[in-house]
Amino acid sequence: MATKSPSAISVEDWFELLVESGVVPGVKLENLLSEANELTAIFVTIIKNTKKNNS
Repeated sequence: MATKSPSAISVEDWFELLVESGVVPGVKLENLLSEANELTAIFVTIIKNTKKNNS
């Protein structure tokens, strides 16, 4: 978890809260969680490459 931004952690926490409270079935959030993780990986790669290219 140390490599994730606070906002990414927050998204996971909200998804977990929605599932645990019974508001949304876990199956419905699987795709959203997967997509959120993919977007996080893309943004981290962009940031790393930008820092690398600017140094």
